[in-house]
Amino acid sequence: MFCFIETEEIMFFKPHDQSFSKLETSNYSLVLPAISVGNVGQLTVDVLIATTQAEKVGSIYDESLLPVIGNDPFSEADTALSCQLSTCCDVYSVKSKQFMIIQQRASFVKGKRKLFRKKLLEWIKNQQFKVVYLIGSMYAHMRTDQQLTGLQFRYVATDEAKSLVPTFSKWIELEDTADEFGRSEKRFPGSGIFKTLYGDCIEEKIAFVGLLMFCAEGDNSLDAVKMADHVNAWTNVVEEHDKSEVLGLQSKWQVPKSWNLNYGSTFNHHIY
Repeated sequence: MFCFIETEEIMFFKPHDQSFSKLETSNYSLVLPAISVGNVGQLTVDVLIATTQAEKVGSIYDESLLPVIGNDPFSEADTALSCQLSTCCDVYSVKSKQFMIIQQRASFVKGKRKLFRKKLLEWIKNQQFKVVYLIGSMYAHMRTDQQLTGLQFRYVATDEAKSLVPTFSKWIELEDTADEFGRSEKRFPGSGIFKTLYGDCIEEKIAFVGLLMFCAEGDNSLDAVKMADHVNAWTNVVEEHDKSEVLGLQSKWQVPKSWNLNYGSTFNHHIY
C-alpha cells in the first residue's frame, strides 16, 4: 500500500484517484529530473517511464511551475482512445519495484525556484521516501582537464544515502574544483536546482543520490539512453532481458512514441 500524506501545508501533489491519498511510500524510492543542459534528466525519466510502463497517479500543481498541458507522450496507437492529458509536472508509480517517478515538463516561474524546492522538500519528508534520486547534467565545456577523458558520469550523495546504495565503485564522485580565489567546492554548471536541492537534503538529513553527466545542448536522446543504463545500475528498476534496437543501439530500454516527432512531421513529397 502507498500513503500519500496530504496536509494543509502540503497540497501541491494532486492524486488522480482518492484511493492514492493514503498510500504508504516509506519503502519507495523517488526518481526525478533536474531541468538542466540538454534536458538529459527529463529525457532519462521519459525512458524509465516508457520502459517500466509506469502508472500515472497524480500531478504536481503549483504556482512555481509554468502551466503546460498536452497529449500523453506515452500513449501507444492502440490505446489512443484512453489517452490521458499530461501536465507540467506528473507523478508516476512502478508498484512492482516500489518506485515513484516525477516528470517535470515545464520550467520554473522566474523567482519561484526556492519556493518549489521548499514545497518539494516538505513533500519528500512527509512521504518518507527511502531514497531520492535526482538526474541531471552539466556543461561539457566547463570540465576540468582531469574530467576531459574517461567516464563522463558523476555522482554526489548525502551520508544517509551512502549506506543504502552499495554501487559507488561504478561511478566517480563529483570532484571539488577551485575558483579564481582558490576556494574549492563541488560545482554544478548548467544543472539547474541540482546544487541547491542537494544542499537542502544535506541539511535535512535526507537520503539523496544525485546522478549527473557532462553534455552539450542538442539532440540528447542517445545521452538519455546511456544515462538510463547508469541510473539502472543504482536503482535496478529494470531487469535485464532480451535487447532490441533503440536509437541505433542494442538496448533493454524503450523510448516514448512521441520521440518520433522530435523534428516534426516529414514534408509532403507530392509538392516537390
